[in-house]
Amino acid sequence: MPFDAVFGLNDALTLGAMHELVLRGVKVPRDVAVAGFDDIEESRFASPSLTTVSPGMEEIAERSIGLLLDRIDGLEAGDGGVHVEAGYVRNIRESAP
Repeated sequence: MPFDAVFGLNDALTLGAMHELVLRGVKVPRDVAVAGFDDIEESRFASPSLTTVSPGMEEIAERSIGLLLDRIDGLEAGDGGVHVEAGYVRNIRESAP
């Protein structure tokens, strides 16, 4: 096997990749660890269950609204834009323990 892990752009694509690996006889996670991003509901019920990163969606929404309100009030970000970091949670499940 030329690789030992897959990290997908989002859970839906990652579930598809994991399905294809299994169809080809690849054992997840023994042969290849698989993880995704965005923690959709289906990730919990896959077999094996999908390890995923859950972005802090509530925090992202709050900060986005705050930035929008600032812009409406005439507060500009400047030439460099705005850099905002939000929290996340790693949900370690069966596909990449």
